[in-house]
Amino acid sequence: MAIYAIYTRTKDGAISRDDSNFEWDDQLGPYMHEEQLTGWPESKVFWRTQTGYTIGLAPTCASRSDSSELVAYSLPSIAAHKKLTGL
Repeated sequence: MAIYAIYTRTKDGAISRDDSNFEWDDQLGPYMHEEQLTGWPESKVFWRTQTGYTIGLAPTCASRSDSSELVAYSLPSIAAHKKLTGL
C-alpha cells in the first residue's frame, strides 16, 4: 500500500501541496499525467489532467512490494514528522 500526498495545480501552473496524506492500494485511475517535481518532498506527481487547474497525487514512500525493508507509517507519525521538520 502506498501513501500519497495531494497536490493542486492552478490554471497558471502554480503548484501547492496539501497537508494531508492518505493510503491507496489500487490503480490511480484518471491520475495518469506524470510530472517530475523539484523542490518538493515528493519527486513526482500524477495529475488528473495534463494542463490547467487540476488535482494530483504524489507517492510519498515505496509500497511494501517495492521495498525489502518495511517502514511502518501511521498518520500520527507523519504528523509528528511534519511538526519536527516543518514540511
